[in-house]
Amino acid sequence: MNVADQLWLLKQIYEHGSSCFDEEKKMVLYQIPDTISAEELSALERMGHMPNQIYTPKHDEIMDAFYRLSGTWTIREASDAFIAGLWSEPFLWRSALTAKVMAMVMPPHEHTPYGNSKDTCAVCGYRDKAIDITQKWYFCMLEGTPLDGDPVGHVLALKEMEQMGKRPVPTEYDWWTFRAVLTVIRSMPPKTRYSKVRDALSKEKLLPSSKKWVYGNLLESLALIGILDTKDYPGMITKYTTYRMRDGRPNVRVEVQAPLAWWDSSVGINEQALKKIFPTAACPSVDLADRPIPIPSLSETITGQLEKRRRLRQKK
Repeated sequence: MNVADQLWLLKQIYEHGSSCFDEEKKMVLYQIPDTISAEELSALERMGHMPNQIYTPKHDEIMDAFYRLSGTWTIREASDAFIAGLWSEPFLWRSALTAKVMAMVMPPHEHTPYGNSKDTCAVCGYRDKAIDITQKWYFCMLEGTPLDGDPVGHVLALKEMEQMGKRPVPTEYDWWTFRAVLTVIRSMPPKTRYSKVRDALSKEKLLPSSKKWVYGNLLESLALIGILDTKDYPGMITKYTTYRMRDGRPNVRVEVQAPLAWWDSSVGINEQALKKIFPTAACPSVDLADRPIPIPSLSETITGQLEKRRRLRQKK
């Protein structure tokens, strides 16, 4: 069963299926629709992506795996994977860079309770709760990196990438996409907040997804690593900031963490951080009207394949 087939089946479960809260496990579990056969479920199990695959992480175990798995990547390999994960490869590959940059600066630490949220670590953001491994994979593949620097999500993503084979090398079109994203950010009017930048990126359809939150995920990733940061709230390539600090926001209406919570277009792109993360790449602005032919085509990307299946299903 190929990746698109797996994701299509999981879409019926995680986005369109029924769910219930399991009191014993303290989490939501999903029911398997009758439309999914026993053979299809067996195939998902063989691929390691059976739904409701429950895992209860431990802080020190996750930190050990986080440093070990991140250590197998160079910053060049991770940055290449990030660029490839904009178009030609699944979005999950972008997690290699956010993990690598965090691991370079995160200090060794014990679980430090975060205020009244004693299950959350104030240093790294680890949460002591059960998760569905397959659900984490599904959303990383289709939406992007684990948000808020989530160490558990990053460890699971790194483990998946170990199984996915050769690490990707970005295409010329991947690089054009990255430069186009930077171009849109640079062209925004002064004081433009992240939500308007997200909408502008979505309008340009630069990623193989029409969902606005996918573009929001990209902005949060760029902020976390330091490309969209501020002097008071630096990104990880400049300095490690604890989960407690990143969780500080201007007001309760702001959904994203720092640095993006405090950033606007007048601050602009941290060109020094950009050069540090992508030292050999030229990142000038591009002419958005002169868009090259996408390689691969939209319909050949993972998200494009799922969108095509959705449209065909609606026509039936």
